[in-house]
Amino acid sequence: MSKAFLKCIECGNEFAASEKIYKCSCGDLLDVLYDFSGINAAALKETFRQRRLSNELIDLSGVWRFRELIPFLESPENIVSLPEGNTPIFSAAKSAEYAGVKKLSMKHQGLNPTGSFKDNGMTAAISKAKEIGAKTVVC
Repeated sequence: MSKAFLKCIECGNEFAASEKIYKCSCGDLLDVLYDFSGINAAALKETFRQRRLSNELIDLSGVWRFRELIPFLESPENIVSLPEGNTPIFSAAKSAEYAGVKKLSMKHQGLNPTGSFKDNGMTAAISKAKEIGAKTVVC
């Protein structure tokens, strides 16, 4: 299964994704990195397809339906979702022509529950904040 960890962009120190840490001991920023080695992509794609048939809240979310790709949340009970992420994909033929590619699609994130692309990231952030017991969050 996949895992997530934090890594300093300057010195390379690594930290567990479960740590409540905001910057490296050297003072620089942390990046979230993922290790997807060992994942059976075909089996995972089938799992994602099967979840489209589910009426469970976690599976209705266009974010949490792919929860194996968000490995830093330890317990699904902590998920906070509206559900978001199931926004439509549109064909963009004129943009494809302009870009010099055969086909181009665009996802309309403005159709998320609050009208913002930020909904996708915030469901993960707020769920993790809930999991670690945060009392206040700021976006």
